[in-house]
Amino acid sequence: MNYDLRFELVRAIACIRRSLGIQFGQGIVNRVLYPQALRIKNPKEVVIRYDRRFRLRLNTRSWIEWCLFLNGYFEHAIVRLLEKHVQPTDVVIDVGANIGVHTLVLSRLVGEQGRVFAVEPCPPVLRK
Repeated sequence: MNYDLRFELVRAIACIRRSLGIQFGQGIVNRVLYPQALRIKNPKEVVIRYDRRFRLRLNTRSWIEWCLFLNGYFEHAIVRLLEKHVQPTDVVIDVGANIGVHTLVLSRLVGEQGRVFAVEPCPPVLRK
């Protein structure tokens, strides 16, 4: 196994950030501890718990997946907006769903009686 001490330090920081909901300090991790060049050169496969219900398999090369790994969310302001406006039994369409992180939140919000339609037109992203 290829052990990467820097990444293991970032993994520990990310775990703390996700569990405590810390929303600052990402820049320090991205610039100093694990800059983009390292993510691209040496991507990691990780699994995290997302939105209290889901397990996501992430590749840290992707910016969205890196943010999910480090913070536990992507575009947290949008998630808060969805939580404010989407109700159980709603029918919603997630156009440009990418890897589906907002789709997963929407599925929780609409409940079993609601529906979420996710559309992703980019074939490589759709396969993910």
